[in-house]
Amino acid sequence: MFDKQLQPLVQELQRGDLSSLKSGFLHGLERESMRINRKGALADTPHPLHLGSAFTNPKILTDFSESQLEYVTAPHHNIGDALHELDALQRFTVHNLDQELLWPFSMPPRLPEEEAKIPLAYYGTSAAAKIKTLYRKGLGYRYGRRMQTISGVHYNISFPKELLQAISQQRYGQSLNKQTQADIYLGTIRNFTRYAPVILYLFGASPAIDNSFANIPEPLEALGSDSHYVPAATTLRLSEIGYTSSIQDHLTISLNSLEEYIKGLCYAVNTTYPPFERFNANGENQLNDHYLQIENEYYALIRPKQTPRKGETVLDGLKSRGIEYLEIRCIDIDPFVANGVSSDSLHFTQLLLFYLALQESPAISPDEKLQLQENQKQTVWYGRSPELSIFHNGKLEKLSDMGLQLCDELQDYAKILDNYAGGSHYQEVLGRQKEKFVSSQKTPAAKFNRLILNNGSFLQTGLEVARNNWSHFHGQKQDSKTREQFEKLASQSLFEQRKIELENKAMSLEPPKVCNGNR
Repeated sequence: MFDKQLQPLVQELQRGDLSSLKSGFLHGLERESMRINRKGALADTPHPLHLGSAFTNPKILTDFSESQLEYVTAPHHNIGDALHELDALQRFTVHNLDQELLWPFSMPPRLPEEEAKIPLAYYGTSAAAKIKTLYRKGLGYRYGRRMQTISGVHYNISFPKELLQAISQQRYGQSLNKQTQADIYLGTIRNFTRYAPVILYLFGASPAIDNSFANIPEPLEALGSDSHYVPAATTLRLSEIGYTSSIQDHLTISLNSLEEYIKGLCYAVNTTYPPFERFNANGENQLNDHYLQIENEYYALIRPKQTPRKGETVLDGLKSRGIEYLEIRCIDIDPFVANGVSSDSLHFTQLLLFYLALQESPAISPDEKLQLQENQKQTVWYGRSPELSIFHNGKLEKLSDMGLQLCDELQDYAKILDNYAGGSHYQEVLGRQKEKFVSSQKTPAAKFNRLILNNGSFLQTGLEVARNNWSHFHGQKQDSKTREQFEKLASQSLFEQRKIELENKAMSLEPPKVCNGNR
């Protein structure tokens, strides 16, 4: 529901009075991708030396596995610039891979029969590097290494300070400060969790799996000899068999205030979860036996973020300086775009967050939290079923009706962003998303299923797309200046890793400073 206190602000926005709305947003991307051999199995080679050190290169890293690349762009004032950098990073990678491909789907390729053969990311011989690998070893014991090979897209966004200042002044009657900025962002997060099924429906693109991924539960159906799929699914990546944790679902991590959020995470990173004690093995299998080894182990569709400074943890940064930006973690890799991230998904998500920041955002009660968790479960498995209903505003409503109504409400906000950006791009993006609610056959998940059904194999389809993407990036000439920049970063990162290994300072595993005494 629109926050009436902000009516003067909306009028300012419609008149074009907030000039920073044109360039004040900041957009950053993180995208994961598995390296594979030409037969579709995980690459068993070390992280390519030409890409630099996965430990110290700020742009080309590894995630859970040595085979799992992660790209990190700088923050950009324009979504197109962030996508351009992501393109350049993948082009640089492809030109430096020897007979390997990048897997183009969120759900993993053919995995080894023995889970232990999925290689953990290796960061070198320093104490800090060993801690990073030990953390991943713990993830493998807790959730299984197969789950950790799932890849996705993280979209980071911060709002213009001028917009935050205006909301603070009109909603809270005071100038922007750490507390009011946190309240604005957390209100946006709460609203986003209420509308998350819309994102899962519009941009979910993982309705099928290779048989090597998991024991096959209902309602998955066989597809050929090596694949299973769900006809009405949107994103199995975020289902119970995907990148989720039923244990974490029962943690009390509140989004109703920054203080409550930090308190909940402090409990999780400080408190033993008895079933995890069996993995201790004298500290050789996990960092600790707590609900979360570190804060980043907390899985959520969206998270408040603050860039940690040297010696800080994530929670220390949040406590000290509040919320800097939002991290959206529920967008699948798009198999129909070479770089895996569609422009439409980012522009629509930006539009939605802009809209949600200006709406009322009541606290989430324990009962509503359960409803929102159920919404996610229903949407990931059955989101494209025309009869699917989810909880919205305290009652059951068809997901398609909710989506169409939301698109209508977003129209005025799309016009505002178009007025600042020039042109009609946001309105065109919105129109394309509205068409998906009219016909689910236009969603990426539906197109993905048709592609797999026509091909008869998840693995063979992935290989075909991966080869096409390889040809796409190889067919483009690398910009010499950009290539030299990435080569310099790679070289510097290798030097930095060697320097750290020579110094080899001991690393502390102390919990965040803000958690002391909060067991």
